[in-house]
Amino acid sequence: MKKALKTLSAVLCVILAFSAVSIGASAKAKKYVKSIKVTKKATITIPASSSTAKKSFKVTVKTKGKASKKFTAKSANSSVASVKVSGKNIVVTAKKAGTAKITVKTKGKSKKNKKLSAKLTVTVKKNKPAKANNYNPNYVPPKPGTTPKPSNPSTPAANYTQNYDKLKTYLMTYGDEDIEGDYYIREKYTIDDTVFDCTIYYLVNDNKFLFMSLNSLDNYDDYDDYEGYCDYWTTMTLAYGGSSSTVAFWEGEKYDYDYSEDEHYEDEDWAFGSIATLNPSTFSKNSELYFSLNYGEASSDYINGYGNSDLQCSMIGWQKILNGYNLNFSDLGFVNYN
Repeated sequence: MKKALKTLSAVLCVILAFSAVSIGASAKAKKYVKSIKVTKKATITIPASSSTAKKSFKVTVKTKGKASKKFTAKSANSSVASVKVSGKNIVVTAKKAGTAKITVKTKGKSKKNKKLSAKLTVTVKKNKPAKANNYNPNYVPPKPGTTPKPSNPSTPAANYTQNYDKLKTYLMTYGDEDIEGDYYIREKYTIDDTVFDCTIYYLVNDNKFLFMSLNSLDNYDDYDDYEGYCDYWTTMTLAYGGSSSTVAFWEGEKYDYDYSEDEHYEDEDWAFGSIATLNPSTFSKNSELYFSLNYGEASSDYINGYGNSDLQCSMIGWQKILNGYNLNFSDLGFVNYN
C-alpha cells in the first residue's frame, strides 16, 4: 500500500511540475513590450544669458503583462544636445546650435523578441538678438512669381562682391545669430500643399553663404497599416563674391508608424544622400542637374526626379529671402535665373 502511495505521489509531482512549467511559459509569452513613443520633433532655444538649456520630454512605453517599461536614451550628436533618463522622461541638455537625434530604446523586448525604439529630432537655437533700429517687422516679401527682373541680368563679375556684401549686411542686420556666431534668415512657403522651410546662412568663420531648405512630408501612406513622415533636405554653398562651380545636396530620411503592431520607428534602411555639381552662371529655372548617390540606397530616377524638383522649389523660397534686400539670384552670379 505504501509503495502504491509513493508511486502516486511521484506521478502527482511530475504532473504539477509540468503544469508549473507550462503556466510559466504561458505567462512569459504574454509578457512583452508593445510600443515606445516620444515626440518626433522639438526646438530648444538657449537664452542669451546662458550657455545651456534643458527640456524634459515624456516617453510612453506600452506593455503586455508585467514586461519592463524601462528604456535607455542616447544622443547621436552629444556636442549639440546630450540626454539622460529621468523616471518616465528624458531630459535633453542643449549645448550649441545645431541638430541632434535622440534615440530611446526599450530594455524589454517585443512579441517578435526585438527591442523597440523611437527617435526625437532636437533643433537647438540661440535666443534671438535684438534687431537693428531700422528693422521692419511688418515687411512681407513678394509672392513667388512676382520677383522683379534685374535691370541688368548680366551683372559684371566685378560687381558680384558688392552684391555679396549687400547679402552679408542684410543677414547680419536683420537676421538671427546662432550660438556659433553665424547669421541667418528663415522663410516658409507652401506650394501644392507642401511646406518648404528655407534658410540662408552667412557662415562668419568660413566667409561663405549656406542655402538650406527642409521639405517634411507628414502622414504619407505606403500601405494600409503604415503611416509616418519623411524629411528631405536641400543645400548648396556659395563662396563669397560668387562661385564658378558649387555642389547641391539632396538628402532624405523616413520614419514609420505601424498600427498593426502599435510601434513607431525610424526606417533605418531608408536614408540616403545625393550630390550634384551646380554651375551658377548656367543654372536656370529649366535646369536639371545630375544627382549621384552619396550614401544609402535610392534609384537614380528617384533622386534626380525629386532632387531637381525640390531644388527648384527651394530656389523660390531662397529668392523670397533675397527679395527682402532687393536682391536677386542673378545678382549673385545666377545670370540665367530670371
